[in-house]
Amino acid sequence: MSIIVSEIFLIVGGLIGGFLLWQLLKGMKAKNWPTAPGKVVDSQITRDVSRDSDGDRSVTYGADIRYTYEVDGYEYSGDRRSFADYSSSNRRRAEKIVARFSPGADVAVYYSPDDPEKCVLEPGISVVSVLFLLLPLIFVVIGVLGLLGVFG
Repeated sequence: MSIIVSEIFLIVGGLIGGFLLWQLLKGMKAKNWPTAPGKVVDSQITRDVSRDSDGDRSVTYGADIRYTYEVDGYEYSGDRRSFADYSSSNRRRAEKIVARFSPGADVAVYYSPDDPEKCVLEPGISVVSVLFLLLPLIFVVIGVLGLLGVFG
């Protein structure tokens, strides 16, 4: 493996891993934020269709949740469900999320005490979000091993 390829693996893995880790840390910090009562105003499944280089079609589904809440007499709106949210090809997953946050539902909204416009419904991290860190970690390990000359 060439040094340039090893460096690319290291840089890409480091950047993606750093971003994911930053999101996870924000999610953990948000667990300590104060909460305000909120109300879901809209909840729907999103659908994204894309094609790969071979022309094969791929469909992913997500949940678009919009809500309002009040802090110190000011009304705010938000759309972040979690800091580690993702779309997937599993429509059923998106349906469950939308059902849990149906329009009109009362919710507890976690908001930043420094900036009440920053908010989330589900703070913390999930097992899936931690598992997502494995892929960039693999890239970093391959990059480091390549720079050490392990691959000859």
